[in-house]
Amino acid sequence: MLDTPWRRLAATLFDAPHSGRILVKISVDAETLKKKLDRSPGAQRAVGFLPFGAAAAARAIAEDVPALNGFLERGRVRARDGVTVSITAPVPGQGGLLALPLRDAHRRSATALAGALRDGVRAVRDRAKRGPLAEYVLAGVPWPLRRGVFRAARGLAHLGVPMGRFDLAPESYGALVVTSMEPLARGYDTETGAFTEAFVPLFPAARNASLVAVLPPREMPAAVDGALVVRRRAVLCFTFDHRLVDGLEVGAFVQSVHRRLQDPAALDRPLDPAS
Repeated sequence: MLDTPWRRLAATLFDAPHSGRILVKISVDAETLKKKLDRSPGAQRAVGFLPFGAAAAARAIAEDVPALNGFLERGRVRARDGVTVSITAPVPGQGGLLALPLRDAHRRSATALAGALRDGVRAVRDRAKRGPLAEYVLAGVPWPLRRGVFRAARGLAHLGVPMGRFDLAPESYGALVVTSMEPLARGYDTETGAFTEAFVPLFPAARNASLVAVLPPREMPAAVDGALVVRRRAVLCFTFDHRLVDGLEVGAFVQSVHRRLQDPAALDRPLDPAS
């Protein structure tokens, strides 16, 4: 079935690419994380790289680059309360995606973020069994009106009118959306073909400053102490809203995320609530 509610919603939401974006791609050594997960109990071993990337990004925003925690309203940048990070997840039986917001993500451990994501997906699945999802409300609007309704709602949201029903409120998705590109890499034969990473545009319904696409760790050539070796590395592709951040903030944020991912044990400990 191709004409799912999500596809009808996507046809409404997405416009042609336009200016105002900063794109960055980094490769991160994941050997330390692999060793940590290999030593962990079974449940923690299944956490994977994505929650660690989300935890690193949330703490980088909270502690190093608060500019990424802002949003535009009536031409002015305003600050959010707390750090919310959304992680995209497939909706079972719906043929689409939802971004599940995780409040105070900077205070939670990576394992706790993974658990909250699983709980969120389970809750969405249960709601979907009971009837149409509220998040797909626009999919029910007749096609000739759908784009106009969305643009009008988005325009009102940018003027400061509460539009939570359309997931257009400043807190709907938080400062950052993290999405997994694992399905892109799943089953791909990297021995006989070249693997190309992909950037992902900012979600047009959101008011977040950045989106991070995370590819799962895989074996890649890397220079270590002057020698070419095979290491387990993960690739992160960032898209930033140039209206909210410039190269200075982008550089500080990317370096902070990279640095934090080299200490996965710290990311898997919750922060002191007083911090």
